[in-house]
Amino acid sequence: MTVVLPEPVSIHNCTCASCLQWDGKRDEALAKVLAAVDEGVRLLDQVRPGWYDEINTETLDIASAYRCVLGQLYGDFVAGVEALNIPSGGETYGFNAPYFIDFTPINDKWKGIIHDRLTSKTGQKD
Repeated sequence: MTVVLPEPVSIHNCTCASCLQWDGKRDEALAKVLAAVDEGVRLLDQVRPGWYDEINTETLDIASAYRCVLGQLYGDFVAGVEALNIPSGGETYGFNAPYFIDFTPINDKWKGIIHDRLTSKTGQKD
């Protein structure tokens, strides 16, 4: 699956010093998290085979501690981080992202992977 990176997005069009420091870094951060999703998939495949059957893609939202991948699998994001014994941010596995980027492409990548897994499991074609 090819993911097309969107144009840089200012989530809330803020011009405060804290937000402006991230100008020009959003694309790089987003690309890193999108690549990290593949690591998260590999990890889940090892420790929880069939994990994708447990995810509701209609409500999937990595910005939510309860609707994110780990939240849906383990009850909440923190419980998932602890169960998997991964760094608390979860970004290195694509389970979370820095606040200053748009989460939509990350959600879309997770949903696409889950869709592909479910489709190949059932042998259905789109």
